[in-house]
Amino acid sequence: MRPVDQKASVPASPVVLLGGTFDPIHSGHLRAALEIRERLGVEELRLLPCHIPGHRNQPDSHAQHRVNMIRLAIECDSQNGKTGLIVDTRECEQHHISYTVNTLLSLREEIGQRRPIIVTLGMDSFNSLPQWHRWEEILTLGHLLVLQRPGTELSQNAVIRELLQQHLSESLKELKETASGGIWIEEIPPLSISATNIRQQVAKGHSPRYLLPDAVWSYIKVQQLYGYQTQTLSTKSRNTE
Repeated sequence: MRPVDQKASVPASPVVLLGGTFDPIHSGHLRAALEIRERLGVEELRLLPCHIPGHRNQPDSHAQHRVNMIRLAIECDSQNGKTGLIVDTRECEQHHISYTVNTLLSLREEIGQRRPIIVTLGMDSFNSLPQWHRWEEILTLGHLLVLQRPGTELSQNAVIRELLQQHLSESLKELKETASGGIWIEEIPPLSISATNIRQQVAKGHSPRYLLPDAVWSYIKVQQLYGYQTQTLSTKSRNTE
């Protein structure tokens, strides 16, 4: 069974991935995904929830809950028009650490060697790339689109600098023309919404409404995720529901 919710795009279109724990997915994730898709001029972008992260703390909620919330967010937003966002669950269907190189190998088996793959990641993640599992193989399998927000700086690490000298593309468009091997740094506007802050607000009995889709907030309440309890929701927050 294919782990993607919708039929893939035509072969000429790049596969664009935006990974993360999405714990929970929020408006910052969705806005960044839409911005990336539009700037690349592609019909779809795959949100790739990580099951077991290799370089950060384990998610607070189970993988299936996070997948469900992504689907609800996409469905909620699609009511206002086609978003071009889909969820790819391949990492959540594995019972081991979610390594990017393994995900790309799986995807290459599925789509072949010629179609471009673009892996989207933040500047902080890119700066830590030499610490990733089999990181040297990643650019043989796909491109890296690095998102730079104001206040984030490129590492002065010699390995990172050399990597850019060897692989920096001449334009964003170039990533769509070859299967792999390129790096492009794209500035995007900040949208300061934190999944950590959302979880903390829920645990304190405060409402995170307007920071994430209403359908996701409803799901959190029904499933009592992140320490949510009906009786502890503050009167002020309860009046905004």
